[in-house]
Amino acid sequence: MLASLLLFLLYSIPPLGGWLLCFRAPLGRRRFQRSLHIPAPVNAVWAALDPRGPYGGWSFLYEVRRAEPISQSPLVLRLDRRPRHSSAAFERIEEECSVDEANRRILRKTRIAGGSSCEVTLADHGAGATVSVHYETGITGLLAYELTRLALARDLGAFEDAVLGRDAKEAPRFRFSGWRLALFGVVSGVVMILLILAPAFYVALRSVDVSIGGLLADPPALAFVLALALGAALFLATLLIAATLVHEMGHALALAAFGHRGVTVSLIPFGGGVAFGSRAYESAFEAGAVSLAGPALSALVALALMPDSERLSALMQGLLGQQPQFIPALIAVSGATFVLLTLLVNIPNILPWTGSDGSLALGAVFRCGRTRQIAAGLFAAVLAFVFAGVDDLLPFGLMFLALSWHNRKRPEAPAADAPAPWRSLAVAGALALVVGLYAHEAAALRRVEWLPPGQAPSAPDRA
Repeated sequence: MLASLLLFLLYSIPPLGGWLLCFRAPLGRRRFQRSLHIPAPVNAVWAALDPRGPYGGWSFLYEVRRAEPISQSPLVLRLDRRPRHSSAAFERIEEECSVDEANRRILRKTRIAGGSSCEVTLADHGAGATVSVHYETGITGLLAYELTRLALARDLGAFEDAVLGRDAKEAPRFRFSGWRLALFGVVSGVVMILLILAPAFYVALRSVDVSIGGLLADPPALAFVLALALGAALFLATLLIAATLVHEMGHALALAAFGHRGVTVSLIPFGGGVAFGSRAYESAFEAGAVSLAGPALSALVALALMPDSERLSALMQGLLGQQPQFIPALIAVSGATFVLLTLLVNIPNILPWTGSDGSLALGAVFRCGRTRQIAAGLFAAVLAFVFAGVDDLLPFGLMFLALSWHNRKRPEAPAADAPAPWRSLAVAGALALVVGLYAHEAAALRRVEWLPPGQAPSAPDRA
């Protein structure tokens, strides 16, 4: 159990570092700029933006439920707002607005410490108008930075649809954007896998009595090892990206099935992904069904690609024997690795921590918060026993305690509605089926014999 804990801690360092960089790195205030040409008269565009209008004008990145002026000089609005496409509760804030109609310029500032500001300018452009948005806010984490860029681009598109009076049904079901975010996700995924592979390569080199100093003194051998490590990282990163995209496409297909338009799928840094809908969830059932669709599609694809355990064992042992079959072995190993990475991507997502897929699915099953907490604890315990051996339960227990402590500060919001009993049963049954499929796939991986009997690697002799 101690060895299992040490390995868990060792291989958790790169993902933890990536998590800190993505979610906790203080980046200070950042300015985002985006422009868009709208084929509509400038006066019509200005009328949609003017905060002196009856609805407080268009507020970029935020959905406004109510806007009332509390001062005219300067113009101050009291707003109930929340991030656009979010299911979060509306927050009441005050916003100071500066309107320069002669120069077609609007500046909106949130009247709180460290609040955001948004400057919008209009310019004539042929038969239409060019809208330029400069948005400034405090940012924590690289992921928040990239998601803000992507959200601003999506919001400009939504503003154009609103000005032109486009029906939501006219928008495409899927919209592929966020290429910079996706590229960042690919590069950071390769770097993370290289860091995870580094200890394994070190142990392998030590097992054949190759020291780091000796390797540095032999450039051809060093180049071979580096090429091997990079090739392995690219191989694993490709399968990791595929596993992530399958998960996110499950969410995207479910969003489209619930009527969302312009659904966006993108990779995010360090092995993750995201799927955006066109609006907030309308019910707890919709939130649970969409959240569960990602793990469900991943489980089905992994089941289809999972090679037979006995055949894979024979192929792997044959590589060390007299009749190697490289191509069939590579295909089988790729399938098994995809299944393993699918489990690694999806198990954290179906653990019931705040905001996870499993948590939202349980929210569609249980309306009572206390019942959801009890079910979450039992669910996590079942997952630990399903996916770990008895000797490996300590890391799972520590992870669950850490998640529970974190959730203590972030209580789950109660479900907005009470799903019909048949819907709750449908989500509960689907969740149980997904866990069962993952248990079957994990058991199949455990049955694989990667080395012939008696050839298991041993620790190097340091005598």
